[in-house]
Order: sequence, then C-alpha cells, then structure tokens
Amino acid sequence: MPSKLLKGDTMAIYQTPAAATLDRRPIRERLAAFYTDLEIRCMMVTPQEALADRTPGELIIAGRAEEVHQLIDRVTAQLYPPGEGAHVPPVA
Repeated sequence: MPSKLLKGDTMAIYQTPAAATLDRRPIRERLAAFYTDLEIRCMMVTPQEALADRTPGELIIAGRAEEVHQLIDRVTAQLYPPGEGAHVPPVA
C-alpha cells in the first residue's frame, strides 16, 4: 500500500498503513510522548545505530518510515513492558 504524506512544521512525515493494533500515528506525534520538540528535531537528523547509521529523516524521505516506526515500537516496549501497568499513550 502506498504511504500517505502528512505535513509537519518543517519536515514531511510519512505514515505507512499497518495493522490496526499497531500505533502508526505520525512519527513526531509518537515521539512527543517522550521528547521535546528540539530533541525530536535533533533525533530526526542524527544517524541512529539501530537504523544502520541512517537518520530517521532519511528513511522517512526514502519511503521507509515503517523502519522508524518499528524502532519506536521496540523502544516503547522496553520502556513500558506489557503487564507492568505502565501507561502507554493511546492509539488514536
């Protein structure tokens, strides 16, 4: 399925349709639960080891936003393991 382009303040964000149980809100919105706007901007242009030293912004522009979503899913699962009662922001 083709990606849907969502406009951000200074950067286009792609959101790839996925299973209904996965959180696939715009990437900036997902990160806002954990980081400030400045931290998000820095993160989007900083190479990430977990993304094969590519930046999230590069992958998003290349139409590979799902890889960024998967990384956020892994980090969220580590911060809020299932069954421990921690609150994960609801999926809209």
